[in-house]
Amino acid sequence: MTIPASYVVSVNPSVLSAGGNPLALNGLILSESVELPVGAPVSFASAAAVSSYFGASSLESRMATTYFGGYVGATQVPGALLFSRYANVDLGAFLRGATNTATLTAITAITAGSLSVTIDGTLKTSSTINLAAATSFANAASLITTALTLTAGAACTFDATQNAFVISSGTTGVLSTITVATGTVADLLNLTAVKGAVLSQGIATQTPAVAMAAI
Repeated sequence: MTIPASYVVSVNPSVLSAGGNPLALNGLILSESVELPVGAPVSFASAAAVSSYFGASSLESRMATTYFGGYVGATQVPGALLFSRYANVDLGAFLRGATNTATLTAITAITAGSLSVTIDGTLKTSSTINLAAATSFANAASLITTALTLTAGAACTFDATQNAFVISSGTTGVLSTITVATGTVADLLNLTAVKGAVLSQGIATQTPAVAMAAI
């Protein structure tokens, strides 16, 4: 009675490298997520990193779990997964601060703070921002919106997924623009260039081909 070879050995077909380092396995996904900035693909090294960035219940997180899981018998695992913003509609500009490190106590201590930012070519500035009455990060953002007299859709908000303050233009398309912010409030809320704030300028609707060509 013969014994099948599969009982004692498992073979994974593969090709030995002729020398040097093998090519890295990296994937790219076009995403409509509002978390992504325009024109700057974001790279992730694990499914956990994708989940942290987009949220555990996001489509991106589910795709990353499958992608990084590979397949049974794989001889090489993915090295990275990149997501790039796809403009399925005209998009507006936004400035998102780096991860918020300020406590609500530190924020409410501001009674005459300053912040300046240029939105759609118009300077929005105040040197008398009072956040003493803020009851939450979101409420502090609302007070900043009022202090800067942001109207017509422009606003300062708090992104709980990114744990960051965001200032957005009220317009969309290529004429929607924004700059990094300056001032004491901007510094505290990580909305400055030095603190690592992220800029995303407005863009017109893309086709998948145009989006790929721009990367």
